Amino acid sequence: MSPHYFALIFFALTLISYHYAQLHKHVRHRFSWFGFLVIVALPLGYVVYLYLLLGIKILWLYIISSLIGWLLEYSFGRIYYNLEGNKLWKYSKLNIEQYTSWLVLPVWGMAGVIFWSLGKFIGL
Repeated sequence: MSPHYFALIFFALTLISYHYAQLHKHVRHRFSWFGFLVIVALPLGYVVYLYLLLGIKILWLYIISSLIGWLLEYSFGRIYYNLEGNKLWKYSKLNIEQYTSWLVLPVWGMAGVIFWSLGKFIGL
């Protein structure tokens, strides 16, 4: 199976896991580690699959995407607060001045790899 079709399967499963985590959150009405793990498990599995298939460059993409996404989220949140006096979002777990959280690092890394995969799929 082509890695690009595998990406679509993982993307679809990821959307399903997000929906499941959202349903779980509505039952509990607060953050849960189970919900967080449901959200990151499948995309991290996809990153591992690509690493085994394509090598170390995927891990570098993951790490760089994690750091850039995290830094941009923090910067935009802080800039918006300085300009408007309101915070764009609020993190309750492992937050950094309420502008971002350590928990978003794997999410931004996975987003970078998923966007790269979608770009490859559509021929960019």
